[in-house]
Formats: sequence, C-alpha cells, structure tokens
Amino acid sequence: MSMKVSALIVLAVVATVESAIGAPADDIRSLRTQFNAAIARHDVEAVVSFLDADYQITVGNGDLFHGRAGEPEGWRAEFAQAADLVYVRTPESVEVSSSGQRAAEIGVWVGTWTAPDGPHRASGRYAAHWCNVNGSWKIRSELFVTLSCEGVGCS
Repeated sequence: MSMKVSALIVLAVVATVESAIGAPADDIRSLRTQFNAAIARHDVEAVVSFLDADYQITVGNGDLFHGRAGEPEGWRAEFAQAADLVYVRTPESVEVSSSGQRAAEIGVWVGTWTAPDGPHRASGRYAAHWCNVNGSWKIRSELFVTLSCEGVGCS
C-alpha cells in the first residue's frame, strides 16, 4: 500500500472517530436548544420530557428540588406568574464520558420576565448532568447559581 493511501485511511479513521465523539455533544446542544424553545412556548409537557425520572435541580437561590414528578406543577406556577417568562441556557462546553453514558454541560443562563412591580432579569452560571437512557439523552440534574439580578426584589 502506498504512503498516500495509508495516510488517507488514517485520516478517514480519525475523522470517523472525531465525528462519533462529537455527535453526542452535538445532540445535547441540540436538545438544549429544543429545551429552551419549550420554555419560551411555556410548553410544560415538552419541558418535562427532557428530564430523567431521577431529576434534581438546585435553583439559582440554592433551593433544591427532587424528582421529575413535581416539575410540571412548578413550571405551571412559574408560567402563571409571568406570561412573558423566558429562561435561556447557553452551553459553553459539553463533555461526554468515555463510556458515552454521561455528559457534563457547562454554560450561562438568563431569565427574563415582567412582574407587577416591573421587569426582572436574572442570570448566572449552570452545570447540567445528562445521562443516556435507552439511547435518549435526559437531564439527570442541574445546578444554577444566580450571579446577577435586576429588578425590584433583587438583593
């Protein structure tokens, strides 16, 4: 086999491996975009569909909630309080485990809404733990830290 053919085969293998490694991270980024869109639509069922059965969340003020079962009620209450509520999570990095069964997403988040006392904007950093459940990526847990808050009632 000539050196050129050998080099092309090596490049093809490397490109295939890189594509396979990048694919789950790209899938998770796409799912996050869909998750953000579900929040923007106030589609509770769609939002909850991204969550693992064992889902946990630590919200921006440090409160901790366990279980996907309570999430629909929580989202409905939030949407009822502010008709224009939107949260956007923007991934800065997504790392997939060597087993391909877990992933870590790190990024920034922004929430905006209008309350009776005026407009509000909160933002900060987040980390999300994704798990591969029967071939589908689900969010197992999320940690949000509020670093900035603007509007009445921010402290």
